[in-house]
Amino acid sequence: MLKSKSRIIVLAIFLVLIIVVVIWIFSRLSVKNLYSDEPTNKEGNTTGNIFNGGEVACQGDTVFFVNQNTSWIYFMPFSKSNRIFGMKITNLDAEKILGAQVSGRMSVVGEHIYYDLLHEYKFASFNPSGQLYCYNLRTQKTEFIGPISDEYFIENNCIYYLDNSGKIMTADLDGKNAKQFAKDQNISNFYYDSGYFYYFDTEKRSKDNVAIGAWYRVDINGNNKEFVLKDPGHDYYKEFFCNNVFYHSKGSIEEYGSSNPMYEYNLSTKTDKMIYTPLKNDYVKNMNISGGWMYYTDKNDWLYKMKLDGSCNKLLYKAQVGSIYIANNKIYFYEANEYPNLYRINQDGTNLEKIKP
Repeated sequence: MLKSKSRIIVLAIFLVLIIVVVIWIFSRLSVKNLYSDEPTNKEGNTTGNIFNGGEVACQGDTVFFVNQNTSWIYFMPFSKSNRIFGMKITNLDAEKILGAQVSGRMSVVGEHIYYDLLHEYKFASFNPSGQLYCYNLRTQKTEFIGPISDEYFIENNCIYYLDNSGKIMTADLDGKNAKQFAKDQNISNFYYDSGYFYYFDTEKRSKDNVAIGAWYRVDINGNNKEFVLKDPGHDYYKEFFCNNVFYHSKGSIEEYGSSNPMYEYNLSTKTDKMIYTPLKNDYVKNMNISGGWMYYTDKNDWLYKMKLDGSCNKLLYKAQVGSIYIANNKIYFYEANEYPNLYRINQDGTNLEKIKP
């Protein structure tokens, strides 16, 4: 009798192990199916997506996204169970790729997913201190690239990133051969657009620790430094696009409360023009520029779009939208009332879909 029970227990354990192995093999094969030889990205995620958090990226007909399951209080994560998922553009059922402490800032280049593994926030400067990792979709192995302070970009077969000392660094795609890219050493923000890197060089800080300085740009080789514009300390809400700078007249959150016009600064003519004036007590909040359109949220977090000259302003979605991502000609966003559920919608505001991780 005892031998019979023991055999049943052993058989049950054996069957469970077989099921686990089969599920593991199937999951690995399904992840490999998300990588195809053609087409593959030669560059990283778009600047607009990176500055909205980099939680969505695409390659070919595959969309990758970070499904967040994190509670935040004063910039400190309580749980870190964010996961990377992937799905074909025609499907709404996503497959888990990687479970890690992913903060976002994700780029997909070839068979690699680059992502930021967030460790801590420095309360003195409110700048994140993170670690850049790379996950191989083909081998399903993870490699450490190096420490980063803020945004990074993948261009020209190199990684460009801001280190913890305020210097822009460049390295090979595997993190090797790291060296300083631009000569300035007090950089707090930088962007990439149309063959140029734009960066904010901090000259001093105000009493409330706001960076005061100027914007410069260099070419993709780090040469031909040019002065772009002076910044009186509101270096937060800006986006560089096709030799123009789009920015708020008042960029700091503390000054919100009255209408906050959106300006366009032309880098060639060195001239400003107002392109959009919101209603009283309104302002442009998050924004992402793509294909000649600015997609943005207002003070209510409703999703809008307008042309870059301020015309054709249109409400797309009347709900609390968080960061805005553009991928495969669709808009992706997290809705605050149903966080962390990811949604997507056509660029004309039709066909709202909920993605199932």
